[in-house]
Amino acid sequence: RNRMGGLFQTDATTGQTYVLRTNLGDTRTQGVEALVEATLLRRRAWSLSAFTSTAFIDGKYTAGTVNVSGENRGIVGNLVESVPRWTSRNGLEFTGKAFHVSVQYSYVSDSFSDPLN
Repeated sequence: RNRMGGLFQTDATTGQTYVLRTNLGDTRTQGVEALVEATLLRRRAWSLSAFTSTAFIDGKYTAGTVNVSGENRGIVGNLVESVPRWTSRNGLEFTGKAFHVSVQYSYVSDSFSDPLN
């Protein structure tokens, strides 16, 4: 709620245009995250396991307006800035008596830097 930004306004008395710093709108962000790890092979001296930590986040504007080149535009339904839909970290772990090795792959989906997307 209460995302900050600037909107163009026109003074009714003087007719001058100015930028008003105010609440641009409201957002709703919800999602789910899961961590799953499983041992694939286990021997006396070593083991091999796999893991994933994956999150889905849905962040959208439920109300709002932003200023674009002197024009105020609605942003309802647009995605929230810096909120990727998917973040996933996956890997393999190999463990021995005297060592532990992990290999990890990380994926982060697109995200936007402004509310116009």
